[in-house]
Amino acid sequence: MSQKGNQGNPPKQNSPNFNRASPKGGFAKGGNPKGRRDGIPPPRKRDNTVYSGIVKAVPSGDTLVVLSLDNLKNQKGPPPEKTLSLLGISAPLPARITATSKTDDAPFGWPSREFLRKKCIGQNVSYRVEHETPTRIYAEIWIKATEEDLRETVVEAGWGEVKNPKIDPRTNKPFEDVARLLDLQNKAKNAKRGIWAGDTSGRNSIRKFSKHTAFEIFEKLQKKSVPAIVESVQTGSRLRLWVPEIQTVILVQLAGVTCPSVNYEKEADSDPFGREAKFVVERKLLHRDVQLILQGIDKADNFTASVLIGTSNVVLDLLKNGLGRLAEWSCTPEDLEAFREAEKVAKDKNLRVWTVPIKTPKSQPPKGSPKGGRPNNPSVSHHRPLESVEFVGKVVEIINAGTVTVIEDRPSPKGPEAFEYKVSFSSLKVPQLLLKRELKEKQDKISEERKTESAWAHEAKEHLRKKLIGNTVRCVLDYVRPPSDDRGERPFWSLYLDKENIAIDLVERGFAEVIEHRRDDPRSPDYQQLVIAEKEAKKRGRGKWGPESKKPIHHVNDLTDESKSKSHQYLHFLQRSPKQRCVVEYVFSGHRLKLWIPRESCMISFIMSGIKCEPVTRNSPYEFNPNFSLGNYALHWTKDRIFQHDVDATIFACDKAGNFLGRLFVDGQDFAIKLLEEGLAEITRGALRGKDYEKDYIAAEKKAKDANKNLWKDYDPVAEEEKIKKRREEYNKDRDTPQFKPESWNVIVTEILDGSNFYFQVVGPEAKALEDMMKTFGEQDFASLNVYTPTKEGQIVIAQFSVDGNWYRGVVEKILEDGFHIKYIDYGNSEVVSADKIRQLNSAFDLSVLPAQAKLGRLAFIRTPSEADEFCRDAAAFFKELVWDKPMLAKIQNREKLRNGDELFSVILGDPETESHVNAELLRNGLARVERTRYLNRAVSALFNSFRDEEQKAKNERYNIWQYGDLSDDEM
Repeated sequence: MSQKGNQGNPPKQNSPNFNRASPKGGFAKGGNPKGRRDGIPPPRKRDNTVYSGIVKAVPSGDTLVVLSLDNLKNQKGPPPEKTLSLLGISAPLPARITATSKTDDAPFGWPSREFLRKKCIGQNVSYRVEHETPTRIYAEIWIKATEEDLRETVVEAGWGEVKNPKIDPRTNKPFEDVARLLDLQNKAKNAKRGIWAGDTSGRNSIRKFSKHTAFEIFEKLQKKSVPAIVESVQTGSRLRLWVPEIQTVILVQLAGVTCPSVNYEKEADSDPFGREAKFVVERKLLHRDVQLILQGIDKADNFTASVLIGTSNVVLDLLKNGLGRLAEWSCTPEDLEAFREAEKVAKDKNLRVWTVPIKTPKSQPPKGSPKGGRPNNPSVSHHRPLESVEFVGKVVEIINAGTVTVIEDRPSPKGPEAFEYKVSFSSLKVPQLLLKRELKEKQDKISEERKTESAWAHEAKEHLRKKLIGNTVRCVLDYVRPPSDDRGERPFWSLYLDKENIAIDLVERGFAEVIEHRRDDPRSPDYQQLVIAEKEAKKRGRGKWGPESKKPIHHVNDLTDESKSKSHQYLHFLQRSPKQRCVVEYVFSGHRLKLWIPRESCMISFIMSGIKCEPVTRNSPYEFNPNFSLGNYALHWTKDRIFQHDVDATIFACDKAGNFLGRLFVDGQDFAIKLLEEGLAEITRGALRGKDYEKDYIAAEKKAKDANKNLWKDYDPVAEEEKIKKRREEYNKDRDTPQFKPESWNVIVTEILDGSNFYFQVVGPEAKALEDMMKTFGEQDFASLNVYTPTKEGQIVIAQFSVDGNWYRGVVEKILEDGFHIKYIDYGNSEVVSADKIRQLNSAFDLSVLPAQAKLGRLAFIRTPSEADEFCRDAAAFFKELVWDKPMLAKIQNREKLRNGDELFSVILGDPETESHVNAELLRNGLARVERTRYLNRAVSALFNSFRDEEQKAKNERYNIWQYGDLSDDEM
């Protein structure tokens, strides 16, 4: 190609364009300029320079966009463009379509444009400029190869009209070239060609744009190769095309590539090499006939497509020349390897975009994150892609609708924790269950929208549980979200059951929606299928996209968090069926579970009756090795087999703590027998006595003993018999030998903690000394002393009691932000005291002078309801009624040293006036039960038996805690 305008290939010199008298041809502004006597303007010297170019685009039937090929020696970047209008020719305009507006075709505007486009797009042309305006250049244009004058071609075909023909003032006739154009126009009119075909043809030539939705277009054209015309190029990877088959213009993203962005308002703000990538695509595709193959559709209804010109794919050129990066998520499988090779060529040569480092953006997190916002540079990814990681494993837990736990299928010397993965699904947004803090709020404070979301979250989680739990899956790592201020690094995966992507299944059923990623974000390799599945689910009204009438209602009565009395109320309903179908929601230990019963919409705490496992060590690491902790081993052995599985439960009773007792069946087999056979549990004979399955449990335990499994690893039948014999002898000896010397004290109860625990003072010399000390305290002006701030717990101080305003000795039990928790050591009561009401203890009142007078007592041989029980307050109130402000006689049965150094006295508390035992009165009124004990001294056995009689009377009368009958607590 020539690089100088006057070295092009102009028309021959005998062309009519060179024989015009007018300096601007017949279309120049004529006139009779001053200074000429004959009124005829003299010939002007005109610029006959001929320029060269390539037709890049054809906006209308009389306008071309030409890439200038002149003076390119020092040109940097793409060559300059010039918009040229055919001199003296006017053609109707086609529709103009932008992202924000659209105009209709003028009559014959589209066929006129198409005629000129097909004639010259991509052709080398020569042109000579006649004159310019601020917006365009008017010129004569020839196709270089054939020397064909485009003005004559357009007029002859009837697609253009001669515009304002000018007369040569010297001959009073049109200029020669104008006369030629007018002659061609008359012939076209007579033949009714082009725009001269009549109004009816003009109206019929106007395109009628279809009004299909984006998804309807995709359904119609998906994977089909259809002809199209590239109407505009926004960036190197985003095109707008006219598709005749559907009579509309669509925006597509080239499949397999993302190119740097272009800023049309501020060119300097464009990404590096954005203009170059755009130019390459325009040069190859703009206004060209192409084959369009729609591959996918995104959340914003933008299409992903392959655009071919012949068999050539411009994506290969972009990748090979470093003008774009491979987007595997949008790439077709058949093109993936070729695209990878092309990108590798550019990477190895460090071409263009590969010279620009990818920096971690300092802007806010992407849209959809907790902080919201959008980065300034959308081409920079917020995710760090990793090398491909893939493994096969078993699903052991459904955490929520978007995350599951998978244990990899390979041996590990450290246990399964070394290969356990939390697998979150790529490119998916799932509904969330209600949080614990939300559940604690009143139902009327939770919005209906949030309740509905939680219900769908439960439906989705349940669907995954039934589909995945216990099954083998293949997990493929797609990308890792980097850490931020409020969240850590998190990997995202594709999970396949056989060949099915579970994420697609969730979206198809309307249980999840697809995340709208930023342009260059990594995403699921099946992102296109996910978006298609979501649009299909919306169209068909599935799941969360369905009508309000089909939204689920999920209500849970969580009896594990409710009062224990409510558990007893449900017992009757749960016993109506011989077996309740349940789902194991949590495993507390090898034999204690949390069960969800869908039929009754309740969650219960369940204990397998007749067996017990070793306790779980909560603070120990996750161990699956029986050599470490058999309690933990039993827990994980049980969890691995039944967690989140469907099971059947037969419920016998409900204990005092609200736990339901019964048998658990997995696939029709008693799971307790499996634990016994494995040596992970032992039988509790009291709970089995008289049961029809007692022999089965004993046989299962014997089987584990014979095999020396786990609990019975060191089991020796002979040695075991010796131990039992020795224990019996010791028991009989203890019954005949007192364990302590009984004492009796006159006491005053000073503080009641609950129905059986209290503080008391012993009546005697020390009590008299305390009384004298309190008189001395009353004479002291402690308020005037300096405030004392304790520095550690356990310090003895003087504190002012809030009730009577008097000062007492106390111990600092806990240092709080707003004060100190003080226990008054001479009376047993405690409260929070502010710092200004605390003084330093004088040595005259130290413990060495007088020990603390409040002693901790407990009623012997009985247990009263715990704080969580509904009868706890009744028991405490009745206890206070029996002992308050009365001299009592305490018979000390046992002394026990507590961890904090206090001494606990187990007593039988009697009222000398009524000659009644407080212990027995609580039993008689159904506010306590007899405490089980293995070793009982004969000296108190008669009293203990009387306690049993009182307890039985209360049971028979169904007093208070016995209102539901006798509920055994063998499993507690």
